[in-house]
Amino acid sequence: MKSKTHQRQRRGRVLIVDRHALMGNAAAAWINRCPSLVVCGIADSVSAAFQAVQQLRPDVVVSEIMRQRDVLFIRNLRQLHPRLPILVFSIREEAEFGALARQAGASGYLMKEAGGDELVRCIRAVLRKRMDRHPPGRKIFRHFSQTPKPPAEEHCARSRLREVCHSR
Repeated sequence: MKSKTHQRQRRGRVLIVDRHALMGNAAAAWINRCPSLVVCGIADSVSAAFQAVQQLRPDVVVSEIMRQRDVLFIRNLRQLHPRLPILVFSIREEAEFGALARQAGASGYLMKEAGGDELVRCIRAVLRKRMDRHPPGRKIFRHFSQTPKPPAEEHCARSRLREVCHSR
């Protein structure tokens, strides 16, 4: 019998929601390289995502935002699963969709151009906050502003996100 120190820690279970198979598979490959995370599923539609959340019970959902209905998906998912962290991983500018994602209940927003390493760091940060048992609704990523940032401030978003993701 193995001692507790030799037992493996439970890996954080990640559900990816992205209608583009190539991006979903690329993100999954990157996440699965992290020893503390495992992708438990990839959903390519809102209906598949709701079904996957029920069946797979992920610890965090990483979702794309492309359209207004994706924001509605986040809002509905938050209502059904108030303790489930949702990290938006999108090609859309934070200035355009960040505030909408926050208002819908997202735990964080990361642009896809940040890359796989940053995605993994942010997922781990979201999970750390969840494991610290912060009350639901507590802001995990400070880079969400109360109102969308004007385009002149967009260049600061990535550096602020790195600051937040690297802080413990």
